[in-house]
Amino acid sequence: YYIYKVRLAIFILLLPAFLYAQKSHIILDSLNKAFEESNHDSIKARLMLKIGNENGKKNPFKAKANYEKAIAYAIAASSKGWQAKAINNLGIIHMNQGDLNIAYDYFNQSLNLREEINDEFGIAGSLNNIGIIYMYQGNYDKAMEFFFKSLKLRERLGNNNGVANTINNLSLIHISEPTRPE
Repeated sequence: YYIYKVRLAIFILLLPAFLYAQKSHIILDSLNKAFEESNHDSIKARLMLKIGNENGKKNPFKAKANYEKAIAYAIAASSKGWQAKAINNLGIIHMNQGDLNIAYDYFNQSLNLREEINDEFGIAGSLNNIGIIYMYQGNYDKAMEFFFKSLKLRERLGNNNGVANTINNLSLIHISEPTRPE
């Protein structure tokens, strides 16, 4: 009876992970099928971004390859928006792996593309990401400069989730930064 209860408890604990893995597999299969059936580079870029996002949950190396393919399709489609998103996502992967200088370069590339097409939501996100890099490097003044630029833009756009995210980052600086003399 005891072994039965232990097995049942283990099954119950592992069930969500199993279901998530199955869901992720189904999503990837659907995205890959749509990608193979697509004839348009802009659609292929968007689908490859989604495939990268799904792969990024478990395998950042696969996601990197997906984002690099997305960039190639976005360039072929002359879609600076999809290109900027894929470049930004590469920056996120490198940032999460601790490659801050590489991430910084990707975030700046993404910011430049977003400025070219006047993607204000994207610009605000890129500014926030650059601020995160500065914060991780301990350059709190520069981080705050970028966070405040992002915050101002997000407030003007009514992007409440973005505002909350940026305010959270500013609070992290307040917690992390050594006390300044008055």
